[in-house]
Amino acid sequence: MFAGWDSQDWFGFAAVLAIIAASLASIWASWITARRAGRQKIAEARLRWSDRYKDLVLDLDAKLSELDRLIDRPRYNITRRRLRLGIRRIATEMLFMTNPDSVDAAAQDEYAMERDLLDRLAYLGMSLDMNFVRKHRLVMKHNWRQAKSEF
Repeated sequence: MFAGWDSQDWFGFAAVLAIIAASLASIWASWITARRAGRQKIAEARLRWSDRYKDLVLDLDAKLSELDRLIDRPRYNITRRRLRLGIRRIATEMLFMTNPDSVDAAAQDEYAMERDLLDRLAYLGMSLDMNFVRKHRLVMKHNWRQAKSEF
């Protein structure tokens, strides 16, 4: 098959092989770059989550302290109601951001946070529908896994 080839045919064949090798290397490099970019996006999302969670904790603590201060004053009923609505929203958002049902080491800390938060709300005469929170937490967990698997 190769007996009648001259040097020009061999150089052409080598050039085609070099082009194929370069294109395969380019595909491999772009795949590695895409994986790195995906991991970077996940890391950035975790940092945004951390910043948002910290802001929620500080806001919730301020509102809980204010509600605790106003709990025995009968004249501030409207203010207490507004504070309770804000506290419920923040507490629900915080509980959506955690997943104590997982099996990693952070789950124990998240479970302790959930228990402490619900105890503090109960002390102030408030409650949350935890069935609602757990159902929607699972939906968010599945969405996060789906987004993570796309990277």
